[in-house]
Amino acid sequence: LVADYGGGAMMLVAGALAALFERSRSGKGQVIDAAMTEGASMLATPVHALMAAGLWSDTRGANLLDSGAPFYDTYETADARHLAVGCLEPRFFAEFARLLPLEQIFVRGQYDRNLWPRMRAAIVDRVGQ
Repeated sequence: LVADYGGGAMMLVAGALAALFERSRSGKGQVIDAAMTEGASMLATPVHALMAAGLWSDTRGANLLDSGAPFYDTYETADARHLAVGCLEPRFFAEFARLLPLEQIFVRGQYDRNLWPRMRAAIVDRVGQ
């Protein structure tokens, strides 16, 4: 699935757009090489960069985008459904915190990992009501 959509389709669309641009510029056609494996590998670039910088852990739930951050996780609601939260940018997190409401200290310290356990507990409490 990753290779089909993320690798193959993404690379094919990028190649097709580049070919169309070149055709409009030069009037010549182009060969499009859309390698699915290379495209899928390219999607892992951010993870490899984080690993190289020592900012990625192989432990699930310890990273920013794998439910490690309380503002990027899934929470069970009172009616046994689920709410997916993905507010990485401060302005979106501020609105999320305002709507719950959460303590303002969380908004100022969104990326303070010391606050994450309290923040997660507050979100679990509010979403579960």
